Amino acid sequence: INPACPKTVKSSGLIWQTTAAKIIPEIEKMLAKDCTVFKIKIGRQSLREDIELFRQIIRLPLAPNSIVLDGNRCWEQEQLKQFVGQVDPNYILYFEEPLRDLGLYAKIDLLDSIRFAVDESFFEQKYSVLTTADNNEVFVQAQDVVFLAIKPQIFSAIAQELASVADEARVPLVISIMAGVSIYQLEAAFPRLPVIRAMPNTPATVGAGVTAVSGGAYIQPKHQETAREIFAAVGEVVEVSESLMDAVTGLSGSGPAYVALMVEALADGGVASGLPRPIAQQLALETVLGTAKLLKESKLHPAELKDRVTSPGGTTIAGIAQLEKNSFRSALIEAVKAATARSQELGK
Repeated sequence: INPACPKTVKSSGLIWQTTAAKIIPEIEKMLAKDCTVFKIKIGRQSLREDIELFRQIIRLPLAPNSIVLDGNRCWEQEQLKQFVGQVDPNYILYFEEPLRDLGLYAKIDLLDSIRFAVDESFFEQKYSVLTTADNNEVFVQAQDVVFLAIKPQIFSAIAQELASVADEARVPLVISIMAGVSIYQLEAAFPRLPVIRAMPNTPATVGAGVTAVSGGAYIQPKHQETAREIFAAVGEVVEVSESLMDAVTGLSGSGPAYVALMVEALADGGVASGLPRPIAQQLALETVLGTAKLLKESKLHPAELKDRVTSPGGTTIAGIAQLEKNSFRSALIEAVKAATARSQELGK
């Protein structure tokens, strides 16, 4: 739902046009069709107008956790705090990229993180987790591992900020999940410290990720074991040489977006062929999940599974012919290569 300008939006299987004047009636129509989650653009208007719009929307008979707020990095932290302080957050499922700066998450899981945005002592009170905006303090007080979970574009600035404490620090292990930042760069920033470069991916949020790790010159077996133990908690772990980490980024790091695009396209194809969108979405998603599980458990080569599904003169070969005609295979190969090249650029 985009209250600022006419735009085609997909929500629970519907595609429709809306403006600010029509937004409430459109939501009412969607509620009548059993839609349950609504995505709303924020930041295109003033903060006051966004707050008032949200208040009007929640007067409708909405369930808790039914609104996704898409901010596209429109706000500063202070604006987010103002918004949260003046609306009922129980209706919000999560924010997508609300903040302009890089200090918070790209996707904020609502209730805990919203409370953190309002009160930085929240995590300490609920989870006994200390939070601070002082990177030097984190580095000096770390007992086991320091994670570098920042954008690669600001690594140089952070490294300079930490230069005064890096030489004296007794950090057992530094683990970086930054794309494109090499072990050489990490070891230059943190001399003589054991460094591991890791590339997890977003399915880690549901325990189904895969993380590639590569160690630096000062790594010992205990450090590798620590890293494996950490990342094994959220999926599979593979060890690769440093020279392959950019390729890992291009494949498994960026890969979930490629797969999501493929699922969306499969569902769109189903809709174009007459299926209701919720059913098309379910069929597409379960097909990808099931195929991945079958390939993993059977250890079949993908080409072998493809051949088993493809019968002479049948439906599958007709579909595959169109994929090949439209360079599906080549497009995926080039996507991985382009993402790999971009990872290399980020490290320069």
